[in-house]
Amino acid sequence: MLTYAGVHAFYTIPLIIALTFVLRRYVYVATEVNKITLLSTIAFTYTMFWDNYIVAMGAWTYPPERVLAVIGYVPVEEYAFFIIQTAITSLACLAISRWDLQVLHLKPATRIVRVAPIALFLITTATGFAFAIPQSKTFYVGALLAWTGPVLALQWWVAGPFIWSYRHKATLAIVVPTLYLWWVDHTAIKHGVWEISNSGTLGILVTPYLPIEEALFFFIVNCMIIFGLLAIDRTLTILRLEEAKIGGRGDRVAPFHSLKEQNGAIMEKWTVLDEVKTWIRYTLMHESAFDLRDISNYLTLEEYVKDISPALTWPIKLLPQMLREDALTLHGLYIVLHNIENAKSSETKKLKSLHSLNKFMEGCYSPCTSATAHQSRLEISLEILRDEIDTLVPIAILNATMYIFARRIVATVPFSCFSDLIAGYEMSITHQRVVNEQDLIAFSNAKAGPIGRAMVYLMNRYSTVQQGGLKKIVDVVNDPYVQPSITQMTIASKLAISWHLKFLAHGLKVSQKEGGRTVEQHHIPQDWLSEMCPTDSFSNSFIQIEEKKTEIRSRHSADGGDKPHCILATVVEASKKEVTVMIRESYLELASRNADEAEEFGWTTVPWYFQDAFNHALRKIRAP
Repeated sequence: MLTYAGVHAFYTIPLIIALTFVLRRYVYVATEVNKITLLSTIAFTYTMFWDNYIVAMGAWTYPPERVLAVIGYVPVEEYAFFIIQTAITSLACLAISRWDLQVLHLKPATRIVRVAPIALFLITTATGFAFAIPQSKTFYVGALLAWTGPVLALQWWVAGPFIWSYRHKATLAIVVPTLYLWWVDHTAIKHGVWEISNSGTLGILVTPYLPIEEALFFFIVNCMIIFGLLAIDRTLTILRLEEAKIGGRGDRVAPFHSLKEQNGAIMEKWTVLDEVKTWIRYTLMHESAFDLRDISNYLTLEEYVKDISPALTWPIKLLPQMLREDALTLHGLYIVLHNIENAKSSETKKLKSLHSLNKFMEGCYSPCTSATAHQSRLEISLEILRDEIDTLVPIAILNATMYIFARRIVATVPFSCFSDLIAGYEMSITHQRVVNEQDLIAFSNAKAGPIGRAMVYLMNRYSTVQQGGLKKIVDVVNDPYVQPSITQMTIASKLAISWHLKFLAHGLKVSQKEGGRTVEQHHIPQDWLSEMCPTDSFSNSFIQIEEKKTEIRSRHSADGGDKPHCILATVVEASKKEVTVMIRESYLELASRNADEAEEFGWTTVPWYFQDAFNHALRKIRAP
């Protein structure tokens, strides 16, 4: 005999366990835990009075032998169902909707999108009250509409445009758990676990055992759950957008250099009451009050990264929302630097562009009296930078990257990371010699290591938020300053080196497919060339290789080519195309060796997304 407890034991709780296991990396985050807990508490409180009322009025009944106990008019298993349905639908929403960058959904909607659903929900509320006559055929459906209509109207008033922007995934997140719960309800009614009153329902069946009122219940309640989750996400997104930047928290958020000495003490003055007021203000904030430039900048960056670096799109999606936004900005900075390096200009002009970029970034760390002063200085500095820099990257990408960098990244990452990064690109542009593997590792660390270390600072900032208690989760500001451990910085550097080496190997692979031609591969160690082509018609002397490289570059430029050949081109011209494969394999072997060294460090004390980023990086590095 199937009991109400058996329904949970066989059909609902196993699903929650399965979903939690599959989504464990994303569920075990303070943001998601608190969202589900808060929504479950609200659902339990709001539903128990309504459910007791409709059971008292005879809308549905249950055999006493099928339940464990009764509180009021409702079985204890029914109370559990309030929380269980919320958990199931919340987990389904997490699985379906988390992959979008939420800040892109903060956009205005037309008046009809904002107003029409509210009017519809209020009309259904009035209709529900008119139909909710005890002992009538319309009682159940009327009570349902009267109970849910006001909540849906309130949720749409708060977050309607955000929900509408998510409409496709929101629909999927509503429909999938609804269909499953329909099946569970159908099965329970079929086995006599509970019975729906014929006198209080319309008599229309969706399945042989499922009345339309029950079907509507699960559908509408799931709408309330999804709308509630998205309303919370909207507020969190606005908090990140408005409060995590320079000038946030009432001008308490400042550039990194002042965090260690000041921010921890200043943030202690930020009270729970301040936080509650902030949440209320942003929850009720109209879309017209948003800084649309921030939103358009993230949209510009995401679309460009998706087009230029599709391989990085998925790793970025694995990160929590706030870290994903900053990782996108760091990748935008990498694209800007990479395009300066490959611009069709002289070495002197490239170095001048790097100097201008370095000057801009250094200026972003200068203290300002207020957020308004910082914004004014940023506008002027960006205009100067656009005039001085020479890069292949579109101006829109340059603006978006440096705008977000100046307003947000500087609050968490020290300037030393970016000055080291500029120095690495200067090393690349000036063709500093790479004699052996140690030189190559140092070169890769100079070009990629700073980005890895910057990510560690960002991850540490958010680790207190992601794994802290309720007080931590409502604060998107670094509180207090957190210094990355030596282990984290070492792992970040080694993984960055491995990524850069694999990038070089990929470049050689592409060049081989294109006929053996490569671009500016001056970072091939001289030792490798000496070992791989000892009988070459050219001398293995590095000086002579440099001379041949210069000759080929001059000839190529005279022919109207846009990019010069270099060392590897010398090898290829000597009919040694197999050397390309050998060099590529050497790059990959060195990348794998660095990844193995990184893997030897322990991971027991770091957040899950450190581990996920690490493991995903290892898989990519070791992939063919």
